[in-house]
Amino acid sequence: MSIEHVSCGVVPVRRQGRSWEFFLVKHHQGYWSLPKGHQEAGENDEQTARRELAEETGITTVALYTDKTFIEDYHWKFNGQDNHKIVTYFLGLVEDAEITIQQSELADGRWIPIDEAEEVLTFAETQEVFRQARKALLKEHLWE
Repeated sequence: MSIEHVSCGVVPVRRQGRSWEFFLVKHHQGYWSLPKGHQEAGENDEQTARRELAEETGITTVALYTDKTFIEDYHWKFNGQDNHKIVTYFLGLVEDAEITIQQSELADGRWIPIDEAEEVLTFAETQEVFRQARKALLKEHLWE
């Protein structure tokens, strides 16, 4: 039997000139991912995603695209125990924000150009979420 984890997060994007940038976070363990965290009792997915984005990055104003979510689903072992995590992500437009990295959890955070972000992300599951979010952003002409 595995331990089940439910998390939510945001794929933060901003317009930079005629292109897009995505905000990625680097954990102290050295891997790059997207802002996310565990859902607390009584929260819905959107509330968790907004709270975690604010806690990890200081970004409090974000326009979430709620018509479609992006799912990251993975398993791992820790101390001999199977773990299963499902993360629900929302694509989020960030207009202006002063970034304040949550130093207790994160080592760094950066805006990365759209054509470089996938290579920066460490795990294949997160890269797939990024690809799906990028496709929705460009195909749906969101925020243009």
